[in-house]
Amino acid sequence: MAHNELVIENYNTWIKENPGIGIMGYGSEKSQDIRFNMLFKIGDMNERTILDVGCGRGDFAVKAVQRGIKYRKYLGTDIVPKMIEIAKKTNFAKNTEFKVLDILNCSEKLSFDYVVMCGPMNLKTPHTEDIAKKLIKRAFEIAKIGVVFNMTSVFGDVEYRTDHTHYFDPFDILRFCSTMTRNLAFDHTYLPHDFTVFMYKKS
Repeated sequence: MAHNELVIENYNTWIKENPGIGIMGYGSEKSQDIRFNMLFKIGDMNERTILDVGCGRGDFAVKAVQRGIKYRKYLGTDIVPKMIEIAKKTNFAKNTEFKVLDILNCSEKLSFDYVVMCGPMNLKTPHTEDIAKKLIKRAFEIAKIGVVFNMTSVFGDVEYRTDHTHYFDPFDILRFCSTMTRNLAFDHTYLPHDFTVFMYKKS
């Protein structure tokens, strides 16, 4: 089964079992907030355009509005149609849109100031590593200012690992990102099993 099919199948099962925050894999709203707080450090999002890849329920857009961010445009995309259905039912903020879209396989031209990705690359499939690097590369092509994403780390505590999660080597990911830009930042301090990478077009 292809990567996207496996992802859709998994999330459809989780949505059916528990439509709450558990379907996003965060564990709790607190851990989600910790990750989102890292993503907001990418830069000033006011009057900027934002592409949220793997937006899920659209929670990042909700948190942005709660923080008083007035973005010029927000587009949340996900390959799971049921996720987009949920996002559309719970998000009515100005300049906000959600659509089913795979940025690796779409014909429309995409260009945004910032691209954010919170966890869409963490589900374990036989193709996770390859797809993750393709997503990072494509996101950097789309971004005019920068990209921020988080991943689950191989350096986290083993007892907290789950069978459905893929754990990345942060240094391998950083080496890959450095082939596209030297303007990088990295943080592995906010959660023991998570890391965030910031990629910028300019210093």
